[in-house]
This record gives sequence, structure tokens and C-alpha cells, in this order.
Amino acid sequence: MKRSQDIFVASALTLFAGTALLKLATVATDQSLLGVRDVVFPFLRVRDSLLLACALEIVVCGFLLSRCSVRTKLMYVLWLSSAFMAYRGLVFLQGGWHYCKCLGNITDWLNLSPEAANRIALGILIYLLLGSGLFLAAGCARARCKRDLAGDSIMPDARLGAG
Repeated sequence: MKRSQDIFVASALTLFAGTALLKLATVATDQSLLGVRDVVFPFLRVRDSLLLACALEIVVCGFLLSRCSVRTKLMYVLWLSSAFMAYRGLVFLQGGWHYCKCLGNITDWLNLSPEAANRIALGILIYLLLGSGLFLAAGCARARCKRDLAGDSIMPDARLGAG
């Protein structure tokens, strides 16, 4: 299980670093983003939202490269992917599922339709969200099982020897 968690963390690092680079390239090359307001945060421009998301991705990449525990790394992946999913949900509530610039201008560079890029971005997000959540849940279940086998059950009857 440890090896699969390490592989997942490495893939999350790669995905966060890659999407951060795509966002940076878009901000640097796409002047049309300078004045467009963000749908969810109207006090920000899309450019600012992309830079903020990029900064968060870079910070999480730093934690994924650090010596902190795999569990902590999984929590960072879950936290950021949950935040991004909440943002996408708010975009949906604000008027529809329009093209998200979370992958930058990849549609222009790879001749992809905006719908295809949107599906790719959503697929990446679901992978990160479910992967980190499932690994964390499995770790909690494993820890609970170890506690129960060691006799550290929190049930009062088990501690008193009744039953």
C-alpha cells in the first residue's frame, strides 16, 4: 500500500506542477485575460485567479517534495483538489459549465476543443480528489483495525472485560 501511495503522490506532484506551468504560460502570453472578471470572485480578474491557483499548486508541490509523512501529503492533495472542485461547483452555480481556464490555453496550443480540455481538467481533478480521499480513508481504517487488535477499543464494555 505504501508504494501505491508514493506513486499517487508522485503523480499528484506531476499534475499540480504541470497545471501550474500551463497557468503561468497562459498568464504570460494571453493579454485578453487582463480585464476579464472571474465568475466566482468578481473582485478578481481571471488572470489573478490563475496566479492564485498557480501559487497554491506550487505551495502544495513544495509539501509533496518535503519530508512530511505520506498521510500529510495526501491531506494537502485532498485539500487543494477539494478547493478546486468547490470552485468548479460555484462556477456551475453562477451560470453554467463554461470552459475553465484551469489548464491555461492548452486548447489553442494542442488544437483541442474547450469541451475536451474541460473534461480533461475535470478528470484530473476527480483523480486527485478520489485518490487522496480513498488512500486517507484506507489509512484510517487500517489504523482503527490496529487499535482494535491491540485492545485499545473505545467501547466501554471491551475495556471493562464485560460482554
